[in-house]
Amino acid sequence: MFKGNGLVIGTLIVLAAGCTSEADDTGGAAGAGNAGGSDAGGSDGGEQPGNGPSSDVSLSDDGRFMAFASLSDNLVPGDTNGEVDVFVYDRNTGVNTRVSVSSTGEQGDENSSNTAISGDGRYVTFTTYSLTFSSHDPDGFSQVYLHDRETGTTERVCTGLYSDVSDDGRFVSCGSWGSIVVDRATGERHELAESGGFVSLSGDGGIAVYEDEDLDRVVIRELSTGVETEIEEVAGRELHNRPRISADGHYVVFSAAENVGPDSHVSGVYRYDRTSGTSELIYEATRPGDKSDSLGPRATISGDGSRIAFMDEQFKTLLADGGPPRLLETGETTLMPYLSANGEWLAYPSAFGTEQAYLHEIATGESKLVSKSSE
Repeated sequence: MFKGNGLVIGTLIVLAAGCTSEADDTGGAAGAGNAGGSDAGGSDGGEQPGNGPSSDVSLSDDGRFMAFASLSDNLVPGDTNGEVDVFVYDRNTGVNTRVSVSSTGEQGDENSSNTAISGDGRYVTFTTYSLTFSSHDPDGFSQVYLHDRETGTTERVCTGLYSDVSDDGRFVSCGSWGSIVVDRATGERHELAESGGFVSLSGDGGIAVYEDEDLDRVVIRELSTGVETEIEEVAGRELHNRPRISADGHYVVFSAAENVGPDSHVSGVYRYDRTSGTSELIYEATRPGDKSDSLGPRATISGDGSRIAFMDEQFKTLLADGGPPRLLETGETTLMPYLSANGEWLAYPSAFGTEQAYLHEIATGESKLVSKSSE
C-alpha cells in the first residue's frame, strides 16, 4: 500500500515538498462517476505499448486494479497535457483510466505521480504541483490529492511528497519533511514527525509506520492510542528505504544497510514481528556505491506478511514466502515492485530501456503489459 513521488524514468526525479496540516479542498463540481471525472481507453485488443516511460505502481488487495504513473500520451483519448499522469488499469476489462484529473475532468498542468490505491480499488492518491485540481495555493509545495473512482471527484488532502491510503479511503498519509495521517471522516490530523519521509498504513488505517529522518529511526504508531514502538537497529545497520506494514498490521518489512568500503555497502531485507518485537533477516547482498545513494531493495509485503518481494542487486525481483528467496521470471529488470495484499499479483515497472508498467501473476509466471493503448 505504498508509493513515492518522484517518477522513476531511468533516473530518480525528486520533487521538493513539505507537509503541513491544512483544510481539505475539493476542486470543481462532482462528476458522474468515471464518465464525468476521468478518461478511459486502452482495451486489450490491438494494444500498443505506451509511448513514454511508466513507473510508480500500486495494486488493490486482489490485484484487479493497478495504479501507475506514465508520461505516455497514448493510453487514453484526450491526453494532451504533455505531463506525467496517473492511470488505473482494470485487469478484468483490460481498460486504462486516467485518474489525475479534476472533479470536472480537467487534466493537470504539472506532473502527477506517487500513486497509492485503496484495497477496494475505489480511491487513488497522488501528488502534484498542478493548480488544476483545487483552488488551494500550493506555495511551491507538492500536494496530495485523492480521486474517488466511483463519484469522479478529486479532493486535496494535504501538503506532501509521499502518500498512502487505507483500504476504504478513510485514512490518507502525507509525508515529506513532515509526516501526518489524515482521517477524512473526522478531519483529524495525526502528526507523526516534523522531519519525516515515507508513511505506510495498515489496511484499516489504524496503524502507521514512518521514517523519522531527523532522528534516523523507523517508528510504528497506533493512531487510536498514540502508542509508539521504535524498530531497533539490526547488526548496527542504519534503517532506511521506505518501511511498509502488512495490511493486517502484524508485520513491517524494511531494509537496513552499512557501508563496507569506499565503493560498496551491504543492504539487508528484514521482517519485523510486532508481537515478538523481533526482526528476521530475509535477504542481504553487497551493492555498489554508498548506502545513502542506493535505491535499495524497496521491499513490499503481502497482507498477512507471508510473502515479501524486493529488488536484488541486479534489479531482478525476488520473492520470499517461507523458503529461500526465489527469482520471479518477469522477463524484465524491475524498479520498485509492488505485491498485492493477497500475495498473488506483482506490479512492476521495467527498468533501463523499455520502462513500461507490467502486472505479473505469481502462480502462472505470466506478465501482462499494462501501460498500453488500443488503436
